[in-house]
Amino acid sequence: MENLILSEKSPKRSKPQKTGAIGESLLQARLEEYAIVNRVQSDFGDDCICSLTDSTGKITEKMFFGQAKAHKKIDKTKEEYIQTMETSNLSFWLKRKYITFLFIIDKTTEEIYYIDPTEQIRNNLSKIQTKQTLGIRVPLKNSFKKGEALPPDILKSMSSFDEQLFNGEFVKALEYLNTFSEKDWFSNSKKPEILETAESITISYRNVRLSGFFWTPKSNGFGAYQIIFARFQKLSKSSIQLNHKDILRLFYFGRKTSISFEHEKNHRQYIRIPLPDYHEFHIEFGNTTVYLYENELEELNKVIDVFIEKYVERIMKFSQRYNSIGLKPIGHNPTQIKLMTIEKELWEEMLEFKEEHLIENGDYDKGYKFEKFNNILALASQNNFPHQTLFYVEGNYKLGYNNESVVEVIWNAPEFTEYLKYDEFWYSVSETYNFIIEEIIMKIQGAYRIYRKNIFGDDSLTNDRFYISSCNKDKINIENTKSYFKKEDISKEMFEKLTHYRASSYKLDINNIYTGHEFSNLFYELFEFLKARGVLGVDIPNIELFIRTLIKKINIIFLDDKIYAIYSEKEYYQERFEDYKNTLEKLLERFPLQVSDEEKSSTYLELFKEVSDMLGDFGNYIDFVELKSYLPNFSEIISIYNEEKLISLLI
Repeated sequence: MENLILSEKSPKRSKPQKTGAIGESLLQARLEEYAIVNRVQSDFGDDCICSLTDSTGKITEKMFFGQAKAHKKIDKTKEEYIQTMETSNLSFWLKRKYITFLFIIDKTTEEIYYIDPTEQIRNNLSKIQTKQTLGIRVPLKNSFKKGEALPPDILKSMSSFDEQLFNGEFVKALEYLNTFSEKDWFSNSKKPEILETAESITISYRNVRLSGFFWTPKSNGFGAYQIIFARFQKLSKSSIQLNHKDILRLFYFGRKTSISFEHEKNHRQYIRIPLPDYHEFHIEFGNTTVYLYENELEELNKVIDVFIEKYVERIMKFSQRYNSIGLKPIGHNPTQIKLMTIEKELWEEMLEFKEEHLIENGDYDKGYKFEKFNNILALASQNNFPHQTLFYVEGNYKLGYNNESVVEVIWNAPEFTEYLKYDEFWYSVSETYNFIIEEIIMKIQGAYRIYRKNIFGDDSLTNDRFYISSCNKDKINIENTKSYFKKEDISKEMFEKLTHYRASSYKLDINNIYTGHEFSNLFYELFEFLKARGVLGVDIPNIELFIRTLIKKINIIFLDDKIYAIYSEKEYYQERFEDYKNTLEKLLERFPLQVSDEEKSSTYLELFKEVSDMLGDFGNYIDFVELKSYLPNFSEIISIYNEEKLISLLI
């Protein structure tokens, strides 16, 4: 009875141990056909050390480690077998001076398969740091058959490992494994963690942390933004410092795209060169260069996409508040906007006008009361004391196209000048522009004398009557008939048309389209925009219905024989219309078959060009009332256009 109890407590060899021992013996027997095999008694990630022999049996300098994993039976119907390995062993393999091969053994058939796991290890460095195990793929075509020569892949892998070891390719990987682990991350969350205040933001996501202050009018383009990588921080490498222009130039264009270069015209600007041989990417932030692994770059991209959306949102809110008409900024600074360019003499008369209506003697019944700043137009509020400013406009002297002296009239944001006490109702760009035209320029008698030749020709005029082309109350129509208007009857719109004061706008505005030329120009601008961008990334609702309505409207033109002077002219344009129509119909047929953004964008590009050309030929003859109802469907692409145009002007 006592002997029975003792036997039950004796140690037993488990089935896995037995299978493993059989596998190791099978592997040793197979390898001994090519090498001297030394079995490792203490198994810490390898089962044997092998020194290859030559044809005479002499030991060579070529050595490798072997790890055996035996299985009762391996499914041969699959192309590969996935062997689960402890990540601690895998990281150890990469640190050795000799390559380690993984062998799997089918105990039933005694077949042996092999793999050089080095590439799979390097491609999964982040997982090795965060996971306990990792699956290594072993192709079943890599068969180690008895009696055959040593597979050439074995020798090739040994040479490749030696080459990478000696040329330093493993150095960065070893730095990563030796110095960086999950405990070093800034955040373990599955999505970026955001700490945001009114002035600043910090975003942390795994290996990446971005922190800094949002753009404000007072910052005037300056600011400190910092990106830190956990791996580099531990290696005592400096963080990346960026300013306002760097942020927009590097992060805005290409946002929300992948790390590859499939969108060549709209890729992330900081990704310079993929380095496939090193499993890294060359990342460039101005004068700073870093090399990131793929997982690190994906983490960086997520952080940047969150940040740049919030960052640009601040700029766009400012622009919508003060510059909704989209006049262009001066010097890449949204706090300074060029309102108009005028002759030097007119600007000086405007300053003289200001001197006549200063705070001491200004009359608000007439709308005038100005601050005392030299060479500045600063409109004061009606408060007697302390006086607050409603707008602050300065003149920038320069030479015009014909070397004549001109002045750029520049609007400033309230925060631009620190010494101002400004009213909460600071005039926007459009409000300031309208005030200057209506309340200053149009009421300066001298302005008309200065512009007589430029505006009204060389005809002899009196001080209160002006000779211009025939007009209606909204538009200037160039006709042969001519009319005389009193000065007080000339509207601001007429005055703008005649003097061309206003600076150009970067924005597209669907609410300001009335003519065939304006319709045509809208689609031409969208065509040029999409051609430069490459991929649009949004759908345009009801575009097919818009195209078919446009075709129907133009088709009606040819029912009226009076439009064309001779029949041959009508016949020519009717043929052109049929060409447009057929092309557009073929383009519309593509949409149901297209899935990718690239395909849709290509079709949109061709549609925009055809519509622009067709409206250029026929737009002056059709009624746009119904067509205008479709323009809100283009709001999303126009919003993208306007935002990207503004950001381009700020870079």
